[in-house]
Amino acid sequence: MSAKKVQKSVRQIRRYELLNTRVCDLPLKIEGTLRICILELYRELRRKGIRFRPRFYLGADIGDGWGCVDGTICIEVPFYLANRELTLLHGEYSPDVESPGEIMKILRHETGHAVNYAYKLHLRRHWRELFGDFMKRYPRAYNPRRGSRRHVRHLDLVYAQRHPDDDWAESFAVWLTPGLNWRRRYKGWDAIEKLIYVDIVMKEIAAKSPIVRRIAYDAPARRERRTIAQLYETEAVSALGEEEMEEYIKDLRLIFSRVARRREYHIPAADFLRRFREAVVDGVAGWILHSNRNSIMKILRRMEAVCRHYGLLMVKSEEGAKLAEVTALVTWYVLSDIYEL
Repeated sequence: MSAKKVQKSVRQIRRYELLNTRVCDLPLKIEGTLRICILELYRELRRKGIRFRPRFYLGADIGDGWGCVDGTICIEVPFYLANRELTLLHGEYSPDVESPGEIMKILRHETGHAVNYAYKLHLRRHWRELFGDFMKRYPRAYNPRRGSRRHVRHLDLVYAQRHPDDDWAESFAVWLTPGLNWRRRYKGWDAIEKLIYVDIVMKEIAAKSPIVRRIAYDAPARRERRTIAQLYETEAVSALGEEEMEEYIKDLRLIFSRVARRREYHIPAADFLRRFREAVVDGVAGWILHSNRNSIMKILRRMEAVCRHYGLLMVKSEEGAKLAEVTALVTWYVLSDIYEL
């Protein structure tokens, strides 16, 4: 097999492996572009002398995965922005992949919500006079005035008109944006009064600790038990052909079967591998001095994906024997990687 073909096979296997992984099983952490953007937001807050820092977490919602949890200082960001691999995969199924500039605009807006909740600004009389009733229900639909000068324009032309809370958050985001001379940009607009109010209030509370420190998460990725394929409502099995997983399928077919004479005596091999994943990792890592647990786990996820793709089965009563065979196979793969066998 040519090097180019091998690389394509590895990419396809990895893609299939990802699609068939439950979101809660992903080793997620905020890194890459998203981390850079959050650090930039912190610098913007610091330049304004603001002590407060919101708490960010990765959420499982791929449709509208951004948001500040009501009454908390927690901001949800979509898990597919956690790293480049997930972002590229998301781009295959959705046209909406945020650019770094768009990420920064959303971060400023959501931080505006968090600041509002942290300092209970919406309880202030002047806040209510300018922005409206915070307790007003969010409308299912609304008819915004596209040419309105009573509201700033940040995420789009009319987002600030959705609700008083969004009016504040959009005004805060405009005020926070570096290099934007909001006094000149909104001179002559009614919205200038809101921006001046943001400026006054933020200077007042900048060095103060937040009143509210409540932590709560809405649909965090670490609790999402669906696979990525299920989230995107796609058939991950169509992504790979037998040729592209030649080595894995050849070895796994020696252990498991595709045919069951009496299915009640069989279980899916993928479920078996998932159940004994930790035991295999512990065993192999304990035997091989220079092995890496993450590398072992990656091999097992790949084997699980192949078994699920081909519908491989095993007899329930043979669990002990099959566990020994799988452990031996994983050990061989790990040794092959270490010593380039």
